[in-house]
This record gives sequence, C-alpha cells and structure tokens, in this order.
Amino acid sequence: MINIEKARRYCNEDITLIENYDKAIADGAVMWHCHHRKESTVTKQQLIEQGDYWQVPARDLIFILPSEHLDLHFWHCAGADERRAKISRKSKGNNHCAGWSNFKGHHHTEEAKRKIGEASA
Repeated sequence: MINIEKARRYCNEDITLIENYDKAIADGAVMWHCHHRKESTVTKQQLIEQGDYWQVPARDLIFILPSEHLDLHFWHCAGADERRAKISRKSKGNNHCAGWSNFKGHHHTEEAKRKIGEASA
C-alpha cells in the first residue's frame, strides 16, 4: 500500500515511475514509505531550503518498507550522528530505557501468585 496523495506531493512525474512502486502497490498489508534518495547526503531541512523536497523527479524517490526507512534515517542518512546523539542525551537518567523496573526487589503476594497462575492457565 502507498499513500497516493503524499507520493504525488513529493513527485512531479507519474508516481508509477518511482522505484519499487509495483512492490509497494501490491503489498496489501504494509504502508510503504516514499523516501528521498538525496537524504543520504543532505538533511530534510536542507532539501526544503534548496527546493528539492516537494515536486521532485521520480528518479529522486524510492518506495521502501517502514523498517528500512527508520534504519536509513537512524544509521545512514545525513544527520544520523546528531539524531543518535540527541536520543542518547534524552535517554540518560531515564531508567526505563535501560530496562529498569519499579518492581525490582519486590515479591508477589501469595494471592497475586494464585491470580497470575489462574490467568495463565
């Protein structure tokens, strides 16, 4: 699946010319993302400032799976280092990011253990 209206906002040509269009349109389970190829070297904001974000040729776009899109932006696109550093800074001191639990060191009562056992049976 694809968001046709959003793809048309990005592309100034026929959206069927965007790479992986056939795979994306045939997938009835997952909404594919339209990714700008130039984002590997420049950020979204830079593309907007240059006028290369909206209404670009189909050759500058590609349909990719959401998981691939997140991976690209987290590891390979322009600004990825800053993005990861920002997430790291925000996570410092947040115990939930480290798998910390408020229940650590406590024990379930016998009644709670019984209820858990009944619920899982």
